[in-house]
Amino acid sequence: MAAELVPRFCILGGGVSGLTTAFFLQRSFPHARITLVEAASRLGGLVKSAKGSSGVLEQGFHSSVLVNRNGREALGLAKLLKLEDEVVSANIEASSRRHLFLHGRVQYFPRSQHVLQYCPALLAEPLWPRGNSEDESVHAFVARRTSRAIADRLADPVCRGQLAGDARTLSVRTCFPRLWFNERRFRSVFLGAAASTFLAYQRRSWLALDWLDPLLQRISTGGRCYSFQHGMGSVVTALEEKLKNPSPGTRPADLLLGVSAHRLQRPASPSPGTEDGAAEVSLSDGRVIHADCVIAALPPSELSSLLGSSGLDVAGAEPAGGSLCDILKGIHHESVAVVNISFNSDVLKAKRLKGAGYFVGSLEGQEPVLGMSWDSQLFPQQQGSGSKEGTAPNTTLTVYLGAWEGFGEAAAVAREAVRTQLGVEDEPSEVTATLWPEAVPQYEVGHHQRLKAISASRIRHLPWLQVAGPGYFGTRNVADEIVDARELADSLTRRFARFPSLLENETEEDSAQRFGGGFDAEPHASADWNGRGPRDTMAE
Repeated sequence: MAAELVPRFCILGGGVSGLTTAFFLQRSFPHARITLVEAASRLGGLVKSAKGSSGVLEQGFHSSVLVNRNGREALGLAKLLKLEDEVVSANIEASSRRHLFLHGRVQYFPRSQHVLQYCPALLAEPLWPRGNSEDESVHAFVARRTSRAIADRLADPVCRGQLAGDARTLSVRTCFPRLWFNERRFRSVFLGAAASTFLAYQRRSWLALDWLDPLLQRISTGGRCYSFQHGMGSVVTALEEKLKNPSPGTRPADLLLGVSAHRLQRPASPSPGTEDGAAEVSLSDGRVIHADCVIAALPPSELSSLLGSSGLDVAGAEPAGGSLCDILKGIHHESVAVVNISFNSDVLKAKRLKGAGYFVGSLEGQEPVLGMSWDSQLFPQQQGSGSKEGTAPNTTLTVYLGAWEGFGEAAAVAREAVRTQLGVEDEPSEVTATLWPEAVPQYEVGHHQRLKAISASRIRHLPWLQVAGPGYFGTRNVADEIVDARELADSLTRRFARFPSLLENETEEDSAQRFGGGFDAEPHASADWNGRGPRDTMAE
């Protein structure tokens, strides 16, 4: 009997990327058979919210969303999920007050002495010539454009706090594509910021909210970031509900938790829409899923193991060379620990501290502390009873720790950091530690070349396989994952538009917008790297 002629998608991984990709595909293909496979017993990946004694506890590495280009798309998703009333803006005063741990103490940044120390180098930034390297580290880029002191004292702690990585090895082109793009096109990071903001509005996607949208207006007039009344986990819960119970006329998705894929098999024939023409995904519980497209929203190391055990370790493309599995294994992840500490009093007010939190640089000798978020000040709406007018009688802090030998002692290390760095001697009312082994991708210098090699090899040898999620196209937070999932779903929608009579081959243009946050696809972002630097198309 002939199989039902509808697209079949199998998504491996139930993090934000996997869930969002499934949601967008369900909207584009209401009758498609979508199966999502997650090895863990829960969905959400690095997003995990819990209810503590004093309010919401963000136990994942992603705890809020910035109000920027990608953040506006994430708001668009929230609107599709009917979460408008759940969205809460950060406290204006707290979100605008940033701190750094400098010279042995927590300091508001920038103070007058910081302006005198760093402002001359920042003002001179537009005067420096444009670089001619294809990629470089964040530290080298900032030092070249401004000064080594700014690279050491600003870029380094930001990379540690946001990416759990080393600014001396992380790629500026992948981690901060707008900085790289601004220099290439406008010759200056700062002068290009205003122009690129206008360009970003011009090339906004269908998901991004319009400037006059009431939800965006409400959030934009608040703080610099936003979250949800019950935490970031609200997005995961809403996505799960929409996939299981979609609107009438839409086929529900199959969400398989606690099982994993242990083998992939190539399609037996190029005939889509039949069992013989589908890829096979063998699961750990013995089931076999047939799919026209398999989307691996898995860490690169896990995908490498899966392809290797399936006999699909194909040749890698230049310039990375080697096999596809070797290239995937070369993308490393860093382990982190997230420790939530609650107090029954306002310990920050007692120390005259007001703000969003702080990052800790590697030069401060405070390993393994990466940073600290002052959640009760940043999102007082998420706290327990007594939160009024931006204040709360209790305090909730989140301490972020990198990997170290005593990884299991995260709670004790975090409590000691609160005592020594903030001077808080009070006994906490609640302490919870969540360990995330090898969870945060490290986009090292040259990552864009590895990714292009992966894409070229996949398109040539495994055209039925797609990749998504952290570790591939430079996603660093929830909003980045949502945008990348939307780009992937849009590409698949274009290619499957005439399914099953024509399943078009994938081209480089299909994934161009996913490289470098879309900036690599800009008409002036391309460069001539034959020893003379980028083409100055503006001068031409």
